[in-house]
Formats: sequence, C-alpha cells, structure tokens
Amino acid sequence: MNSVHARPLFWVCLAFVAGVVLGRQIPSGFPMHASTAMAALGLSFVLLGFLRRFEKLRSPYTGMLSFGLFGLLTGHLAASALPAPPAISNCFQGPSSLYLAEVSAPVTFQADRTRMQIHLISTVELDRTFPVGVDILLTVGRMREDSLPWLPGERFLVRLTVRPLRGFSNPGGFDYVAYQAQRGIHGRAYLPDDRPLLRIRDPSAESVLGGFSPASVTATLDGFRQGARLWLKENLSADSADFYGALLLGYPLPSQWNDHLNRTGLSHLVSISGLHLGLVGIGVFWLACRALRWGATGLLQRLSDQEMARWPALLAVLFYALVSGLAIPTWRSLVMFGLFTLALLRFRLPDALSQGLRAAAALRCRHHFALQVP
Repeated sequence: MNSVHARPLFWVCLAFVAGVVLGRQIPSGFPMHASTAMAALGLSFVLLGFLRRFEKLRSPYTGMLSFGLFGLLTGHLAASALPAPPAISNCFQGPSSLYLAEVSAPVTFQADRTRMQIHLISTVELDRTFPVGVDILLTVGRMREDSLPWLPGERFLVRLTVRPLRGFSNPGGFDYVAYQAQRGIHGRAYLPDDRPLLRIRDPSAESVLGGFSPASVTATLDGFRQGARLWLKENLSADSADFYGALLLGYPLPSQWNDHLNRTGLSHLVSISGLHLGLVGIGVFWLACRALRWGATGLLQRLSDQEMARWPALLAVLFYALVSGLAIPTWRSLVMFGLFTLALLRFRLPDALSQGLRAAAALRCRHHFALQVP
C-alpha cells in the first residue's frame, strides 16, 4: 500500500482513537442513547456514500467524522461505572438476604464451576421489597445433571451473601474491578450447587420471552447453544465434549487443555474467528449453489446462482456468530465478512497490490505448468 492510500487511513484511525479517548471522559450521567444516535448518524454517512447521488460523502473527512463518532460510542460503552452504586454497597454491609434476581447474560460453563451474570432486582423481606437494580457475578460450584438450562430473562429467588469484587491492586497491573464495572458487574456471590435457585413464574417476563424481542432472541439462541453442549456431553467422552464445545460453541476449555494448546501454538483454533466463520460461509455458499442448480434451473436464466447463494451464506454466518457467543474475535470476523459481502454486491475490485500479487501467482503457476509439458 503506497503512502497516498495510507495517509487517509491513518487519519481515520486517529479520529477513532480520539473518539474513544473522548468517550471515556463522558460523565456517567450522559445518556447512552445520545451516543448511540451520534454513532448511527456516522453510519448513515458511510452508507449514503455508496449511493451515486451522494458521491460527495466519499471523502476522508466523512470517514474521520464517522469513525470519530464510532469511537465516541465505544469509549462511552467501555467507561468504568465506578464507584459501585449505593444500592449494592448497602448489600455488602449486611448478612445473607433473599433476592429476586434475573439471568441477564448467557451462562458460562467451566470445568469445575458455572458463572452466571445475574441482575438483582430487589431484596425480599416478609411483606416488603427493596429495589436493588445491580448486576453481580454468581459462581455455582456444581450444576445438577437433571436441572433445566438457565436462559437470559429467567427469574428466580435465591438467598445470597453478596461481596465486593477484589483485585490484586498491583501497580500498573490488570484492574479486575474496573473491567467488571465496564460490563456492569459490581459484586460477587458463591453457591456450592444450584439447589438454592428457586425458579419463579413471572407473567410479564414470560410475555417478553415468548414474543419477538431482543431478550427472546437471546434466550432462544442460548437455549440452542446449551442444548448442543448437553448433546455433546451425552454422546462424547468428557475431554472430547469439552474440546468440541470450545471449538464449535465458544465455551472455555479446561486449564489442562489450554496448557497443551499454548505449548503447541494451536490456541487460535478454539478462538471462533475468521477461520470458523469462513468455513461456515463457504460451506453454505457451495450447498446453496448446488441446490439452485439442481432445483431452480428456470430462475438461473435471470439471476446468477452465486449472487443468490451469498444471502444464505451471510445468514448462516450471522447465525453461527450469534450461537457461538459473539466474542471479540467473532465480532471482528463478522464485520469483515459483512464488508466482504457488501463489496461483492457493489462489484468492487481488489486494490492494486492484491491484483499484482494475484497476477504474479498466476504467472508462476503458468510457468510451472509450462515446464511440465513436454
């Protein structure tokens, strides 16, 4: 890439970094929907630039403005909500209490414990309730084999002793408390098993989970993910189930598996990213092309099978990314796959450097095969 093309990219990246730094300085009372609206405005500038009528928006200044707004939203989302809210601070001072809680994120299964991010709705005392409204990290030592899956949005009663989060406080080290605060978690609790968790039936929560909403979609996807993990546990050995659960579903591996993979340099295989999404996309794309050529020959007289097969491939990649837990590498690969599909739809050609490398490889192959022919 020459300096002419690298210079606008540098300023766009610099604008994104500046937006992140500015977003982390935003006061905690600043509404999140305002940052989201500004980022949506920047995205609209980028999308309008693809239209012929708004070609003037295709400029480095528009890219700098858009990525600056994206960085502002990113920094605002990553800002640590510290100190902890007063409602959870009051829970730290008292003994164990009975809480009405809700699962607020997909459950994470590990080798010897289960992690649940739960939202403490209120404390329950005789005929009175006191609102809390804070997320904590609940660690369960052992889940019963016959227990139903815990899905986001499910409510339950549980008696817990809530403790503040603790870090090592090493100078210049990783700030565990601030990291959890970025995720909205301000406390922790522990249970030896899941027997104290008492599910309750809440009509309002059931209506949300039963309809079409982000909560219902998240619960459905996590239910499918946990069902796939249970099928692996029932049909494979313990080690194989753990490995395929990480390779296909994004669950964490036991520590002994991580040690082996780190020593052999294969840790990237269990990080669901471009390799996994690419294999899913290519596989569905190939199957869709074959299906169209076999069962829709009349439709192929008007449209190309490759153009139509892109959409099932994109949907399959999106579904697999959602099922796998949407970790940071998965997010990055999903965005790149979407940009690649958008470039194909716009008939965008690769850059000159890629074309030169491809031409050089083709000439090498042609020269090699020419030498093989007597």
